[in-house]
Amino acid sequence: CWYYTLHKSLLDIGFARLKFDSNIYTRHKNPNVLIIRVYVDYLQLISSCLNLMNNAKNELRNKF
Repeated sequence: CWYYTLHKSLLDIGFARLKFDSNIYTRHKNPNVLIIRVYVDYLQLISSCLNLMNNAKNELRNKF
């Protein structure tokens, strides 16, 4: 299943899934945070740090 593959990949690169919403993953690099929202086949990235977001995008590109 594609969702399990995505879930495993996000965990492998340091994200944690929220307990109250299984479609949201977070990664903290103090003081910054990166949030990924999974919606159908779309990923929405939200971050307080552009470098943190770009690094995550590159890590995901390397996985997929």
